[in-house]
Amino acid sequence: YCFHDEVPETIEEYFHDFDGNCEECDIARKPDTSLALCPDPVCDGTTGNNAFAILVAGDCETDCTSTTCVDSYRTLRVEHDACVNHDVLSADAEKGIHNFEEVCQAFNCILSSKKVELTCNDDSSAGYHGITM
Repeated sequence: YCFHDEVPETIEEYFHDFDGNCEECDIARKPDTSLALCPDPVCDGTTGNNAFAILVAGDCETDCTSTTCVDSYRTLRVEHDACVNHDVLSADAEKGIHNFEEVCQAFNCILSSKKVELTCNDDSSAGYHGITM
């Protein structure tokens, strides 16, 4: 529950290596209400991967200002953050999004403008393994 620049780069880089081992630990991205809302997620297994391919082919890692780069980054962002099934993105797209976070930061988006409150409880049968949202 942090902004990407608050997470140490090493953690950010290797987080997805462990992501599949803790699927019940689902914590939403911290909302930055100064950003535009993301498009609705599709979660179909191709939309996010296609967006990642467009980002790579379009050299968006160097310059993210084109409409194609902005739209593709926002699509990849929402597929990465909102799709419950983490298998909708390839491992390359799942990890590769982090290569675009700094250069595309000005064009980031949020899933929802509503504030998410995180509270912990002792009930391990809760939907998020002790975390309630």
